[in-house]
Amino acid sequence: MDLGINKGIKGSIEMEVNKEHTAAEVGSGAVDVLATPVMVTIIEKVSADTVKELLPEGYTTVGTEINAKHIAPTPCGLKIRADIQIVDVDDREITFVADVFDEIQKIGTAVHKRYIVNSAEFIQKAQDKILRK
Repeated sequence: MDLGINKGIKGSIEMEVNKEHTAAEVGSGAVDVLATPVMVTIIEKVSADTVKELLPEGYTTVGTEINAKHIAPTPCGLKIRADIQIVDVDDREITFVADVFDEIQKIGTAVHKRYIVNSAEFIQKAQDKILRK
């Protein structure tokens, strides 16, 4: 499936860390700093957003793998930025690398994989599980 999704394509997203983004709020810890699950969600969002306009109508990507390291805390009030780059495309599998920064330092890294799927077929496959239940 040649869609013009190539190595080297980059994307970026910024957001301010607020109370709802903290480990204490999302239940992944007890402190008011950026939660690791939120950092992972930001990486997935920028990765998906970076390729969505390149996909044919009716197609999307789904996350299949992420290996993330959250290496420094970020308190509420600071902005974070996640930068991604496509490093490999193997048929319908896209591999991204991510670096995440707050206003002071690098706070995380990740390798993330997404798979290109037909949206309707993917949803039908998921719904078919209900019939097998």
